Amino acid sequence: MDSMSKNERSNSLSRLITILLAVLFVSFLGACQPVEQPTEDASAASATTSADVKAATEAEATTEADAKATTEAEANPANNSGLAEADLKEFLTIFFTSDYEGRYTAFAANQDADTYYALLKDLITDECLDTLMRNREPLKYEKKLTEEESSVRFKNYEAEKSEADFWEGTVALEETKADGSTEELTYKVQLSLSQVEGKTLINSVYFR
Repeated sequence: MDSMSKNERSNSLSRLITILLAVLFVSFLGACQPVEQPTEDASAASATTSADVKAATEAEATTEADAKATTEAEANPANNSGLAEADLKEFLTIFFTSDYEGRYTAFAANQDADTYYALLKDLITDECLDTLMRNREPLKYEKKLTEEESSVRFKNYEAEKSEADFWEGTVALEETKADGSTEELTYKVQLSLSQVEGKTLINSVYFR
């Protein structure tokens, strides 16, 4: 009986050792398995996500730039007309300032209309020039101011509406009278525009 117990114990020990060896072997095989690499689909998905994020960022930046441009255009409608702001201001200054750079004084001395209108030629079309000379604008107003011993100077303007071939706004002037007193004047001004050799020029002038 003692002998059988020893055999049983021996068999049990052998089975235990076999089981342990099997477990160790399985664990060893698992450790030797290669690390799973990202599949091509996963890499492509990652790349697509990065591209989408970049595209979204660029779209947001474009939207912000467009919004800024729109805000600036609304704040200064003159930009929408195609007429350069510097040219617009220069025209209004020359047109609405009496005896600008001595032009009327020179005209009164020699009656040379070409010289009188010379400062406007680069800002207006030939058609506009012909109309101004035919209507004697602003020449006739300067003549009247001179007779009254008064003068007018351009102060500023406020754009109100502008399109590709049109500009409208309010012009503020200051009149100095013979007695030295001053008066603020405002006029509504409308300008039609034309493209001449790639530059936007004034084609007609209307004010009231």
